[in-house]
Amino acid sequence: MFAHGQSYVAISRATSWENLEIQSFDPNAIKVDDAMLSELNRLQEKFNTMYLS
Repeated sequence: MFAHGQSYVAISRATSWENLEIQSFDPNAIKVDDAMLSELNRLQEKFNTMYLS
């Protein structure tokens, strides 16, 4: 189980997509910060209102 942000840090260490291999991926092991998720949703709604309406 990763802490908030650890999965991003781990994946961002790869120097290229060819060097990245994820085995036995479990989406439940990825933790998302609630404040970040709220901000992402806010920004998506704003984008949708501005550009998709």
